[in-house]
Amino acid sequence: AKAPDCDEAIARIVPTDAYPTGTEFSYGTCYLIYRSGNSGFQWIPGSALLDAIGDLYKRCPRHRDGVVARGSVGTGNCERCHVTMNFRTDPGLEFPCPPC
Repeated sequence: AKAPDCDEAIARIVPTDAYPTGTEFSYGTCYLIYRSGNSGFQWIPGSALLDAIGDLYKRCPRHRDGVVARGSVGTGNCERCHVTMNFRTDPGLEFPCPPC
């Protein structure tokens, strides 16, 4: 996804709020979602999501043209909980995303 779209998607996360499983923050070509990986309903603080996204940026390579590589990283609040950031050509379309 283009970096500005992902910046906007990330800006939708409020550090002091808590979010339930399945919350999507996507914007434009940037698909961004929190999931529990079939671990049931799980709340997560926005600050923990932002920490996980920071980890995703460190672990998943970025291209020189500002395109963010897709990736999925654990959030640490349950065994299978994760946040996924991915590129989509159609704002309503989701692509599968490998772990980083």
